[in-house]
Amino acid sequence: MFLLRAVVFSMLALLGATLVSANPIQWKTPVVIPADPTYGMELKGGPDGLYHMILCQDSTHSFNYGRLEESGFYMQLIESYATSGTMYCALNFWGNMPVAGMRYEAEQNMAYSIRTGTWTSPSEIPQTLDSHRIKLAIENTGVMHVAFVQEDDAGGSHLMYSYTDGPDWELEHVFTLSDHSLVTRIDMELDSTNTPHFAWFDANYNYIGYAVRTGIAEYDPDIAAEGVDACRWIDLELMAPDIPVIGYLQGNSIESTTLHDTFKFGSSFYEDEILGNVGITSADMAVPREDTITTSRLYFFVSLPTGIHTLRPIVGGWDISRIAALYDVSSNVLMDADWNSASNSVGLLISDFTEDDIYFIEGTSVTPTPTAQPPTPTPGPCDQLGCDLTMPSTLFHPGDLCNCLVTICNPGPKTYIHIPLFVILDVYGEYFFAPSFTDLDHYTYDSIAPGSHLRTVISDFYWPEGVGSANGLMFYAGMTNAEMTELLGEYDSFTFGYSD
Repeated sequence: MFLLRAVVFSMLALLGATLVSANPIQWKTPVVIPADPTYGMELKGGPDGLYHMILCQDSTHSFNYGRLEESGFYMQLIESYATSGTMYCALNFWGNMPVAGMRYEAEQNMAYSIRTGTWTSPSEIPQTLDSHRIKLAIENTGVMHVAFVQEDDAGGSHLMYSYTDGPDWELEHVFTLSDHSLVTRIDMELDSTNTPHFAWFDANYNYIGYAVRTGIAEYDPDIAAEGVDACRWIDLELMAPDIPVIGYLQGNSIESTTLHDTFKFGSSFYEDEILGNVGITSADMAVPREDTITTSRLYFFVSLPTGIHTLRPIVGGWDISRIAALYDVSSNVLMDADWNSASNSVGLLISDFTEDDIYFIEGTSVTPTPTAQPPTPTPGPCDQLGCDLTMPSTLFHPGDLCNCLVTICNPGPKTYIHIPLFVILDVYGEYFFAPSFTDLDHYTYDSIAPGSHLRTVISDFYWPEGVGSANGLMFYAGMTNAEMTELLGEYDSFTFGYSD
């Protein structure tokens, strides 16, 4: 598995990812939040560049909203209740407006509220009785997506998904999880096409599950990691271009807990143990959503007996460093992290049950100076209809220039319209289709006039160190007719490898 994972990471390098190391984070001075420590909270980086949060406050039976501004911390009541309940909460944004998802008690439907200066009165989410573990996502158009766990009368727990369709809510069953007595963990994220992805821990069969919605009430489930006997935390993030990454804590006690991640590339998941059983009490993950494939901008945060630490990928493993600014924080904490794209920073919210405080800290990563790139070669003469696929070498070593280019030749006189171009990477029988390098994708040309046309599949980069060796990898490039029923002209292939 390690060798296969190394090949996958190397292929991500080939696709333009940076594998040398993640940038270290420089942390600001932490801020103490004027609220009680809580097991129910969520932190979100807002489009305004600020960090926003929702807090369940047991002492006041309330849901509260907070925002950290330059002038200080701003807090506002969302909703309060006369008696205590088992509260769960979620936070997201509709445009610039924060939206809160709230579950107060099992006998009531979940609800949501929108902040338009003040918070609207909570609106019920129908058919959500006997539910918990709420997750909330919102499209720019205002369509809401909610994932939650719902219990049935027969003793089962189910991962459910509800979304708005105009003024109505539609409810769908995603997966059967476990019986009531077992702990369930879930998460949900929307990809770049607003398609929901789900992750969960299956306590009946001891695995981390994953599914993507493929149609109305249709899901494609998969096993992301097997042999997971217990799960204390789970988080699903999407790295560009919509690569699912799941972080989780495996183990049923602090002494036996290990930190793992598993990510899907093509049709397979690849799992790795990041940190052994060193007394992990809490963890979370933050991934910047960028427009280019990356394996380095992935950060984990863990609470250990020696303090709060950051983990970041480097060549050959993971770097772990203590956040010195949080020296006063105990190890008895709950953490929630989020990357703020507007401020290009990471925020960390920490509920400390020993010190009886909530802390917030913000950090930024150092951006490396871009390396000057050599010029792109000019296409040669064109005399045969088809594709010519080129790379700078058949065997790449650290420091070698790498790219992948396809030259389309149309000798004329005809102009071809609506032409698909397929560029496929073959990694030992697994196929990744450009430009997204997923299970099926292609480029489309509205027209191909007579002459040569250059397509950059992978931009110039220098092959990194520490990614191992492989050979017999192949690229294929070819065009088809508009109906995709037959090849158009000649196709080409290129075999290559790499070595340290």
